[in-house]
Amino acid sequence: MKWRASDACCAPIAADCGVQICVENVQLRPNEVITSFADHVRLVDTLAHPAVMCALDTGHAHVNGGIHACIETFGSRLRHMHLHDNHGEMDEHLEVGKGTIQFAEFSRFLANFRDVISLETRSVTDPQGAVLRSRARIEQLWQQPTP
Repeated sequence: MKWRASDACCAPIAADCGVQICVENVQLRPNEVITSFADHVRLVDTLAHPAVMCALDTGHAHVNGGIHACIETFGSRLRHMHLHDNHGEMDEHLEVGKGTIQFAEFSRFLANFRDVISLETRSVTDPQGAVLRSRARIEQLWQQPTP
């Protein structure tokens, strides 16, 4: 498979540069290479290189089996997170708090996550505001006790 050869070639170069390749969880569809979070982990593990890890997209996970399940399955391989919200039906890239993802349920995990977290919100009318409001909402959740 082309992706395997490409990532296998890139992994040592990434390691030499001090960076990691983080493979993002995708929309899970029948008849695709990856149809579950476990398949995603197998793909990463097949490359067997410490520079290849997992990235969790909260919107994709919410539509495809749940964020908690994705976090649990990825385990120590998780190195990058993309935060945004949706209503559980499609990948909407809403600002945090505008969909049905219960960010409070894993706010402690986010607060303790020591790798990269990026906000992937989209707004035609106020893109900067959507990112800033999402950041403020996450920071607010970090200050609250765990439910």
